[in-house]
Amino acid sequence: LINTISVAVRYAQQVHGLRRILIFDFDVHHGNGTMETFYRDPDVLYISSHQAGLWPNTGKVNSIGEGEGRGATINIPLPGASGDQ
Repeated sequence: LINTISVAVRYAQQVHGLRRILIFDFDVHHGNGTMETFYRDPDVLYISSHQAGLWPNTGKVNSIGEGEGRGATINIPLPGASGDQ
């Protein structure tokens, strides 16, 4: 499998010279592969809004990155049936 978001981020950094990138992933499932790719990268801010407790059961609010990437990961697990009403 290929994580197209991760490839696009590295392409933007390497080919277009962009240093800092924001990924905002809003989906019912947490983007565990994308989060893991950038978990230690301070130049990529990864934000995920997803339903809590679903597969792959990752994306806890206390998962905030490691090392130099600490603070560059933000997880927003929401209860099921969350909406705008």
